[in-house]
Amino acid sequence: MRRSADGAGQLASGADKIGSGLQSGASQVPNLTTSQRTRAGEVVANPVTASATRENELSGPGQIVSTLILPVGLWIGAAALVLLFGAVSRRLLATGVGTGRLVGGALVRGAVVAVAQAVLVVVVVAATLGVSWGALPPLLLVALVAGIAFLAVHQLLQSVFGSAGTVLSIVLLGVQLVAVGGIYPIQLVSAPFQVISPFLPLTAAVNATTAVLTGSSGGAVATGLLSLALWALLAFVLSVAVVARRRTSTAMFSATPALT
Repeated sequence: MRRSADGAGQLASGADKIGSGLQSGASQVPNLTTSQRTRAGEVVANPVTASATRENELSGPGQIVSTLILPVGLWIGAAALVLLFGAVSRRLLATGVGTGRLVGGALVRGAVVAVAQAVLVVVVVAATLGVSWGALPPLLLVALVAGIAFLAVHQLLQSVFGSAGTVLSIVLLGVQLVAVGGIYPIQLVSAPFQVISPFLPLTAAVNATTAVLTGSSGGAVATGLLSLALWALLAFVLSVAVVARRRTSTAMFSATPALT
């Protein structure tokens, strides 16, 4: 009985402490106005709010299609030009013209047509897909650089593989379309495609085109143009090396006396 009485006394003492604590806390609660109570209720109901804004967004289907159609059209056009004119002039291969001049001359001849092709593609895209005419000058610059870079790449393929280079070009186009995220978002493709994507010429052209159409910073456009220029330079140097080696091998074979 005594223990029960002691326990009841402790419970009563604890209840008194809780009651005094509640009274002390209640005295510290500020008196809220009706609007403040409403605002407090809203905060409790939605404690976290977030808003999202998209910068440099593609404004419509026309721009989305343009970012892919323009580079692909230039790639196919460059393949057709090299198929038509050849990687180098066969007539000059056996002459004393320097290899650099020989390859460069063929590239310049094709580049003249590539420039006209780039102008035509940009005008058609701007007129039919709802692209702003204000974006025409930088878009034309991207098309010109991309067209010449693609031409140099196809010249290299033709120099190395001959007529099979055109077939390889089509295969590379399919690979690049997947790797650039043109068919599926790049995050959904397999890891190898994600790895090679930043280093492909078509990726550089698509990124530069997208930057122009979305009004991104000039740095994004410049990065794409620089990548395309490096591709053009690399392809030209390798083409010169391949043609020079082929001319040397041909000359040595021709100079070898026939066995009797």
